Amino acid sequence: MCGCGYAALRPSRQLLRLMASAPGSKGSACDTTTTGCVCGALWTICADSSATSLEVRRIDSAHADVFGRVVATVFDFPPAIAPLPSQTIGRPHWHHYLAFEGDTPIASGAMYLAGSAAWFSFAATDAAYRKRGAQQALIVRRLHDAADAGCKWVSVETAEDTVTRDAPSFRNLRRLGFEVAYKRPNYLWAKTAPEH
Repeated sequence: MCGCGYAALRPSRQLLRLMASAPGSKGSACDTTTTGCVCGALWTICADSSATSLEVRRIDSAHADVFGRVVATVFDFPPAIAPLPSQTIGRPHWHHYLAFEGDTPIASGAMYLAGSAAWFSFAATDAAYRKRGAQQALIVRRLHDAADAGCKWVSVETAEDTVTRDAPSFRNLRRLGFEVAYKRPNYLWAKTAPEH
């Protein structure tokens, strides 16, 4: 059975500037002094991360349970698979983040780095704390860390925003300049009784 469509997103051409050389070198098109701008090896995205008072922290295994709980609660994972998101913490190439309001963790995000590419995942915000800029702050932080790691490409997938399905993650990414790279169906496995 086909479930909802998913869209893969990448930074848009409007917000990307191809650069003749690496950031900070002579002839670079990237102005690293501009507030809110993130300069990757081949791209620049400007977003205001000061719009929120939330603090984004990169986490380690000490916060694994909290990270897993935020993701599992938001995505309504059944108890049997709820611990899975936190199993990636501490693994090679993975970077995990939580957004805090004071001492309270309210949102999560992760990034997987592979060579010159980064993939964003596990974006979730506690329903009681939505519309406070947590996901924008998490996206901007991961973009900074991807740029620092020399990434040329950043991708993420999210549910598609349609008239029948609200997808705040999709809108957050589009607002920050990501564009749809492609759409794909999402399949759901349904166990059926064997035919006799």
